[in-house]
Amino acid sequence: MLTKLSEALFVDTLRRFVAGLPDQTTGWLAGARDPVVGKSLALLHRRASHPWTIAELAMAVGLSCGMGYMGYGIIVALVLCVVMLALEHFKFGKTRSNAKLLKITIPENLDYQDAFDTVLNKYALNYNLQKVKTTDLGSLYELVYTVTTRPDIRDRDFIDELRCRNGNLNITLIMTPQSGEY
Repeated sequence: MLTKLSEALFVDTLRRFVAGLPDQTTGWLAGARDPVVGKSLALLHRRASHPWTIAELAMAVGLSCGMGYMGYGIIVALVLCVVMLALEHFKFGKTRSNAKLLKITIPENLDYQDAFDTVLNKYALNYNLQKVKTTDLGSLYELVYTVTTRPDIRDRDFIDELRCRNGNLNITLIMTPQSGEY
C-alpha cells in the first residue's frame, strides 16, 4: 500500500512539474508535453504488451528526432540496441534441438528395414522412419527419417558412415526441417 502511494505521489509531482514548464522549454520532459510526441509516448505506455516491431520503434525514434527531442530518440535507439544485443547473446529464435531430416537413397536390392540401425543408434539419440518412396522408375528407394543427433557428433562422420552402407548414393541431411517437408 505504501509503495503504491509513493508511486502516485511521484507521478503527480512529475505531472505538475511538466505542466509548469515554460512553452519554449526543450528536453526530455518537454517532449512528453508536446501533442505529437506526448501521444506517441502515451501510446507506447498504454500498449506495453503490444509486440512492437523494429520498424514501429524506429518510426518513434525518427519522430522524436524530427520534432527536436533528440534525448527521446537517443534513449529509444539505445533501448533498441540493448534489446537486439540481448536477443543475439541469448540466441533467441535459434532452434535448441538437434532435430534433422535425413534422406537416404538406396538401391532396390538393399533391405532398408534395419540396414542403417547400427549407424543411427551410434549417432542419433532417436530416429523414426517417416517415409519410403521409390525413385528412378522404381530402381531406387528414398528413405526419409526424422533424426535427433547427439550433440557431440560431427555431421560429416555421420554421413560418411551412412554412405558406406548405401553404395555412395545421395544422402541429404537437412539441419532445420520445416514442418511437412518430407
